[in-house]
Amino acid sequence: MFTLFAAGAGAALAATAGAVALVGSAGSVAATPAPSRLQTTGTLTLTTRPVDAHWIDVGASGTSLGDTVVFSDLVSRDGREVGRDGGACQIVHVGGGLPAPGERAGNEDWVAKCGGTLDLSGGQITAEGLVGFTSAGLVRDESVAAITGGTGAYVGARGWLRVTPGSGGNRTVVLTLVR
Repeated sequence: MFTLFAAGAGAALAATAGAVALVGSAGSVAATPAPSRLQTTGTLTLTTRPVDAHWIDVGASGTSLGDTVVFSDLVSRDGREVGRDGGACQIVHVGGGLPAPGERAGNEDWVAKCGGTLDLSGGQITAEGLVGFTSAGLVRDESVAAITGGTGAYVGARGWLRVTPGSGGNRTVVLTLVR
């Protein structure tokens, strides 16, 4: 799990409402006013491993608008389990998808609006954004989503997270928090 403490020089992460550093396991938060310009305060790299997923097919048979996948993952950092996540992705576009830079998408590609929650020892972090998928249902290249908030030590969290697919369905998730 993580240790959060009031930020001093060199703090690794900061939530919007207060600067906090991400270091090791259990702690407290000190609030400070957010500056007028966004400042990146650090990153956190996690790995997610799929645990469960369920496809909900609505409307036309097969991949179509409104279809939804609900999922949950185990979350680890440096090989040690530190939490879990869960969320849902609803298809908002089929065909032509979200190609990688310089690549043309196939007719079977699709885009989904995904929202999820990371549940860590200090609280939860929420995020949402558009994610491109291949016709096989795999995340295309990397996707970026907005961090929309948090609870506990992460109250007021904002920034973005970048998801990169890995082997066996695992994904690397890099959170960048700003203040």
